Parts: sequence; C-alpha cells; structure tokens
Amino acid sequence: KRWDEVRKWSVQRMTRLEEEQAKLSEEQSMMEELLQWIGEKEEVLIEKESEPIPDDDYEQVMKLLDEHKDFQEEMAKKQPTYDKLTKSVKRRGSVAPVSNAAPPPPVTSSQVTPDHKQGGRRGSKIPKLT
Repeated sequence: KRWDEVRKWSVQRMTRLEEEQAKLSEEQSMMEELLQWIGEKEEVLIEKESEPIPDDDYEQVMKLLDEHKDFQEEMAKKQPTYDKLTKSVKRRGSVAPVSNAAPPPPVTSSQVTPDHKQGGRRGSKIPKLT
C-alpha cells in the first residue's frame, strides 16, 4: 500500500514536471522570437534615427508618419507576448541571460524515484526587456 502511494506521487510529480517543461520550452521559443524581432526593429530605428526628417516635403513626412504608425501597430501586436513572458518571470522570480543552448532532454519516468531529491527549483531564464 505505501509503495503504491509513493509510486502514485511519483507519477503525479512527473506529470507536473513534464507540463512545466513544456511551458518553459514554449516560453523560451516565444522569447527568442521576440528578442529577434526587437533586435531587427532596433537596427531599423537606429538607421532611421540617423536620417534627417524632411521639413519641406509634406508627402515624405506623411509617408514616414504612416511607416511609424505601422511600426507602433506591430509593437502593439507583440505586447501580449511581452506581457506573458514578463508575467512568467515575475511569477517564477528569476531573471538571467538567455542561452542559445539546446533545451535539456525530457525527464523520463525511469529517472524519477521516490528517494530522488531535487535541489532548488530553477525558473525561466528570461531577461528583463525594457
């Protein structure tokens, strides 16, 4: 009876760990995609910032304004992803640099035993995006 209880607990813990690993993997993918997008847009903004704004060409100013509005709309579409990632970091309470390393292999049920002791819990390593 006691063995069955420990085994059941072990299976439940494995399920929770696998679910958390799937969430972290999804968040890592979202974060990498968002950081790539931010990097690309930052380069574009730096380039555009160095260009003078024409003060005598109404049509050109209107075109630049439309481009900027499009950029702001694109940013607004990315906001939910940013919010989800920052909420996740706050919930886990950890922030560290992003690694390009492959995610660790999934934990198998043969690796979890009742006497397996887990050290500290390591959370998502999402940098603060400000």
